[in-house]
Amino acid sequence: MEKYTPTTLSLNSGFSMPLVGFGTYNKLQVNDQVLIDAMKTAIDVGFRHLDAAWYYNNETDVGQAIKEKIEDKTVTREELFVTSKLWSNFMAPERVEEAVRISLKDLGLTYLDLYLVHWPTPTEDCPDDRSFSSPVHDNKTDYLDTWKAMEKLVEKGLVRSIGISNFNISQVERLLNMEGLKIKPSNHQIEIHPMFNNNDLIKYSQSNGMSVTAYCPLGGMSGNSGIVNNPTLEAVGKKYGKSAAQVALRWGIQRGYAVLTKSLREERIKHNFQLWDFELSGEDMEAVSSINSDNRLVVPNMFKGHRFCPF
Repeated sequence: MEKYTPTTLSLNSGFSMPLVGFGTYNKLQVNDQVLIDAMKTAIDVGFRHLDAAWYYNNETDVGQAIKEKIEDKTVTREELFVTSKLWSNFMAPERVEEAVRISLKDLGLTYLDLYLVHWPTPTEDCPDDRSFSSPVHDNKTDYLDTWKAMEKLVEKGLVRSIGISNFNISQVERLLNMEGLKIKPSNHQIEIHPMFNNNDLIKYSQSNGMSVTAYCPLGGMSGNSGIVNNPTLEAVGKKYGKSAAQVALRWGIQRGYAVLTKSLREERIKHNFQLWDFELSGEDMEAVSSINSDNRLVVPNMFKGHRFCPF
């Protein structure tokens, strides 16, 4: 039987996004060089989709890794698909361009392939908003006004595609029905893994022309949800000579969305990219889907009580 082999996802902006991406968020602070080396390994392995964000506080390291791999001719800028995200304290329309220019400078790039509104929840600025234990909610800014400023970034050539992250269905609908909408979101990045299949939001986003990207496809920020040693996933994996983690990632790809993997270990980085030499049968897709428990692992307590808190 012919394998399921597409490796990219078409965006409504006319560009293509690699289906398997390398995420750069780590809750624990790591040595700068550790992250740089992990990213260089990821590029060497074949990752071309790199997911960053201002909030992660490491875009200079991400940029250094990209610079070194371009200089040694492993990859060209055009071969990479680089995503970053607008954090909540930059959502006032007059600050959106400032935010993307900060990320571009830190990354050492002249444009982003995709720029996302990280959460639909504007906040006030503070000296170090990335500590974010108790942000002050901005009750004046509306994410619809933020989106109008995002559209201008495309017009100025600073970003090629724009999208959203962590919106709920009613918020997506409100955005799509916004008066004067010029550019529809190209992508919606959301939590998805076998224990939280997020079916309704996936279907709604895709049915309205948005590609979808799954963060935490192995569950949680550190992969400790029980997915990597789940007996159902392990049993499916044995059929293909693959691990439970590879099964979970492949399940996501075959559902039609991109997945973001994350690791600092060379062997794990390689492992997470070895997804193209097998295809889950319909029966095994159903088996993986059966472990869903609607267990959301990423809960934004910092936005609790915000008028735009999505869940």
